[in-house]
Amino acid sequence: MNVISPLTGLNQAASGGQNDQPAAAVTTDGTLDSANIVPASNVLTADVYHGADSRRLTNPLAQGGVGAYITVAKVTDVNSLAVQWLQLSSSGLGNPSGDLRRDYESAVSKLSPELQKKDWGFSVDNGQLVFTQGKDELSTQDRKYLAKAFAATGAAAAAQQIATVTAAMVSVAKQLMQTSSIGIGSYDVTTKNFSDIVDLRSYLMSHGPDGKYGQNLVNKSDYSQSYQFSGVYAMFDQISQNAKSNAAG
Repeated sequence: MNVISPLTGLNQAASGGQNDQPAAAVTTDGTLDSANIVPASNVLTADVYHGADSRRLTNPLAQGGVGAYITVAKVTDVNSLAVQWLQLSSSGLGNPSGDLRRDYESAVSKLSPELQKKDWGFSVDNGQLVFTQGKDELSTQDRKYLAKAFAATGAAAAAQQIATVTAAMVSVAKQLMQTSSIGIGSYDVTTKNFSDIVDLRSYLMSHGPDGKYGQNLVNKSDYSQSYQFSGVYAMFDQISQNAKSNAAG
């Protein structure tokens, strides 16, 4: 099942004619700002993504699935929205996700073993981290420990960037879908409701040796690469479960 429907539109765009239209910039609330644009050829040049098969693909979206890791060498013959999507779903999401993973591990290392093992999550709301309890109750003191441990890192800034990029991806996907209403673009996701939809702890832990994604990375210590492209799928897992769908019917 193609859970990220814009991939279909991007395949069509990648195989289309020459196009160097300007790519719309992204505002802080995840919408596209057509007044602040840059040439599409300047948006994405060479985001390298490693895997077991290091062959270069002229169409980076021709290979389906998230188990295969691909190399994007140079994208020039795609329309501006396709270029925008590629940038957002690769380094756009991958870099802050890698930063947040490192900040998360730093913060968790400062917690007691008991609190580390508890079922809790966190997200971001207006630049501030918010902590939620899962199956285990979080006491007032637990929340203070969590807040203190994370405050000593750059986690809040990285989390807010992830929220902004995710909202932007949904915005771009909506435009790529055009008349269709499936996939990530069919959901209502903004920076304002992000904390109600995405648990960033679950998102981070979806990648790695014990996660659903990212097990086949060549460099397992490079977290920025861990979330490139497959991070979109991990986001979709939560968005499809927790966000309101705008699909007709």
